[in-house]
Amino acid sequence: MPSSPTDRIIRAARSLPSASTQSPAFAGAQATAVATRFEVHRLDAGPGGTARALRIDLHDHARQIGTMLLTLGMADGVIQIIDIQIDPSLRRIGHGSTLFVEGLRQASLLLAPALPRRVVVLLGQKSQLLARAFILRHGFHHIKTLPSLGANEDVMVYVKGLN
Repeated sequence: MPSSPTDRIIRAARSLPSASTQSPAFAGAQATAVATRFEVHRLDAGPGGTARALRIDLHDHARQIGTMLLTLGMADGVIQIIDIQIDPSLRRIGHGSTLFVEGLRQASLLLAPALPRRVVVLLGQKSQLLARAFILRHGFHHIKTLPSLGANEDVMVYVKGLN
């Protein structure tokens, strides 16, 4: 396996198996083949080239239409989604779900042979209403609200168990 901190893997989105045929990590997620390809960037390589962070870019032909950034807890199997962004003119048609499913798939591959245990997301209570609806649709549960951390809004912690 290459050990460069910015290794790239390019896959065609059309070759994805359906979400229902994959591991329990994808339960509740609905993949929609709406993009041409993914570029997976392995960031922050640790000993032996093990990636601890990923950036997945979603492209439709030559245009980047979305990106997802996540970190991996290599010892405990926890995946934290830092950010998912989709071009505003292309939202609410399946691109976010496609990117979400691919992000979990890539994280699962990097954590192998260990299984990912849970996915964690932190969102602003007031400013992230659409993101909260998105993650609830994908099987996350609100577990805690942290007091305001300087942005005049509380931070909500959501978790999705994977095994």
